[in-house]
Amino acid sequence: MQLLKISIAGLALVLSFGSCNNEKGTTKEKNEKEVVKQSPVKAEQVAVYYFHSTRRCATCQAIERVSRSAVKNFFEGNIRFVSYNIEEEDGAAKAKEVNVKSSALVIMRDGEKIDITDEAFMNARSNPQKLKALIKEKIEPLKKS
Repeated sequence: MQLLKISIAGLALVLSFGSCNNEKGTTKEKNEKEVVKQSPVKAEQVAVYYFHSTRRCATCQAIERVSRSAVKNFFEGNIRFVSYNIEEEDGAAKAKEVNVKSSALVIMRDGEKIDITDEAFMNARSNPQKLKALIKEKIEPLKKS
């Protein structure tokens, strides 16, 4: 019986990760997406990059929404938030530069990469305030130096 419970829990976990790329964004989100060419970020600047694929689950969409909001609210335009689709040419190039291969949320400065992808997936939907606080916590020391 215990083995059955573990197997079912394992299967549920695998299916939840597998579903991450199986839902297309809603029409509303596509209409709200910013269509702005991003200027390059200087190496000494702090930037938050969110990498995603074309098809995204609700958690992936929440990561972008919560992260963008945190950067905007805490840093009032002084920190860049850039979302890249890794299935498009510019997104694939940036992902290669930053050395990510799939969905990722990273904070960059001077070539230093702070990867908070795991925390983003754990908290974007269930505890967005925790994700926002983490983003602020990780960026503050980078701003000061």
